[in-house]
Amino acid sequence: MKVSVLTGQFPVTLNIEENLSNIYKVLKEAKHDDLVILPEGALSGYKTDTSFIKQINIEKLNQSIEQLK
Repeated sequence: MKVSVLTGQFPVTLNIEENLSNIYKVLKEAKHDDLVILPEGALSGYKTDTSFIKQINIEKLNQSIEQLK
């Protein structure tokens, strides 16, 4: 079985809207049955200092997840 994989690399920020926009750009390049791989924290953002978790807008994050579905 062959699997077509698309790796979407972009600079992940702590800005959910910016990350969502970059994810959509990656998805525009995907073919119908591609497996799309994104960076860790691609939507919410990611830092090695875990204090950023308290700053995540959960409502905005959930809305963005629903949009991606």
